[in-house]
Amino acid sequence: MKKKIFFISTLLLFTLVQCATRKQFKAMWKSPYNIEVESLGVGQEGTKLVKAWANARKPEEAVFKAEKNAVAAVIFKGIPAGNGAAQTPAICRNQNALEKHQSFFNKFFKTGGKYLQFVNRANDGMPGGKDRIKMKKGYKLAVKASVAYDDLRKYLENEGIAKAMDAGF
Repeated sequence: MKKKIFFISTLLLFTLVQCATRKQFKAMWKSPYNIEVESLGVGQEGTKLVKAWANARKPEEAVFKAEKNAVAAVIFKGIPAGNGAAQTPAICRNQNALEKHQSFFNKFFKTGGKYLQFVNRANDGMPGGKDRIKMKKGYKLAVKASVAYDDLRKYLENEGIAKAMDAGF
C-alpha cells in the first residue's frame, strides 16, 4: 500500500512540475527578448538592415509578425554583429521597459500601429527559398527589412520610454 501511495504521489508531483514548466516555456517563447534576428550589414545613415524571422499559420501573417519582430529586436534585444556591421545595442536597455510601459507598447505594436513608420521591407514579394519554411502548423518566414534606428530612438526618447544617449548613467 505504501508503495502505491508513494508511486501516485511521485507521479502527481512530476505532472505538476511538467505543467509549471510548460507555462514557463510558453512565456519564454512570447518574450520580446526571444526574437530570431540577424544583421545584413550597414544601411543608409541612421538605418539598420536586418533579417527577422516569424512563425504564423499563413505566410502573410508571418510577414507582418517578422516586421514587428525586427522593430522589437531593435528596441529590446539589439542586433548582433555580422556582415560587416558592428553589434547594435538595444534602444531600451532597461530590462523592465516592456512591463513598465505595457500600454504604450500595446498601442505601438498593434496591427497598423506606429511601428510601421520605422520599418521598410527590402523584399516586396513573399519570401521564398530558404526564407520560407513550411512547418507543421503554418510557416516560418524571414523578412529582410530596414529599421530606422535613429528615428526610432528619437521617438522613444521623446515619449519618455528610452533614455537619451547624453543622459547620465
